[in-house]
Amino acid sequence: MPPFLVAQMLFPYTGGERFVNRLLELGGGGWKVVDTAMRFRPPASTEQVLHPEKYEAGEAPRPVDLSYAPPGARMVNVDSHTRRWPDAFPQHGRGRKHERPIVLADWQQEIVDRFPEQFLRGLIHSDGCRTINRFKTKLPSGRVAEYEYPRWFFSNLSPDIRFLFALTCEQLGLRWTQSNHRNISISYRHSVALLEENVGPKT
Repeated sequence: MPPFLVAQMLFPYTGGERFVNRLLELGGGGWKVVDTAMRFRPPASTEQVLHPEKYEAGEAPRPVDLSYAPPGARMVNVDSHTRRWPDAFPQHGRGRKHERPIVLADWQQEIVDRFPEQFLRGLIHSDGCRTINRFKTKLPSGRVAEYEYPRWFFSNLSPDIRFLFALTCEQLGLRWTQSNHRNISISYRHSVALLEENVGPKT
């Protein structure tokens, strides 16, 4: 795994431990000051965790300048430029992703194997949707009955990404079907219930 990703994952433990140790010093070794800080005034920024003296001084994070945004704007684009992004996303490359191989690196596969629910949730929030399937059928009595049930779709032109989605469904015990060349459908009641619980609202 790339070193900067390891550092990012470990930060809550390493940086958090140093921050808590400083609070313990201020409290004479007792945990009351730590409990009080976490309950009533948790750190407001990563900077306060890295530099507890800024937390002690109550130095707030610098507000984001939105003066350039048009009136009524509710979204700000945040850009990050670094030559190390390909280390975090080795699938990045020239051209359309469905026209080139998308294969997980070994360290990525280890993460997916450990957190399949989160991986599937991310795929669905990115390229999936939840719909209500409605249909009518004529009963032997002649009456036309109407039925509806929830259904989930995952849509992607990349066969490799669809494969990763289907493979994770298999790992989680979800029944899926290939609706067409780009869509995977999940409509079985038990599988839908699992997605409702693990993915949450999505339309």
